Amino acid sequence: MRRLVALSSLAALAVPAVLAMSTGIAAASGTVPAPFCGSSSSTFFCDTATSVSPVTWTMTISVLGTKTTSVFSASRVLRGNCEVRAGYTFSYSYVSAGVTYNSGSTTFVCTSSPPE
Repeated sequence: MRRLVALSSLAALAVPAVLAMSTGIAAASGTVPAPFCGSSSSTFFCDTATSVSPVTWTMTISVLGTKTTSVFSASRVLRGNCEVRAGYTFSYSYVSAGVTYNSGSTTFVCTSSPPE
């Protein structure tokens, strides 16, 4: 009988400890607007809504149904060449004062047309 009481007491102590370990403390996070992006003359540009630089960019390129994703650190403004008719999706994140901010995403199709 004593053994049963001792085991049930240990179990009662273990459950809260396991729950505490499994929940952990969540890192603070926030959201920021999606980047402003566009394309003309076979080039693209993206600009964040933040003054923080650098940021971590996530870029997904879709060509003929094949998607390629890259994650890289760069300045808050991106400019580069793009493949005409390919789809591009950009989002970014950054850490400020211990808080991670994640943006929404912006999708566009690369165009060879000059700017309007």
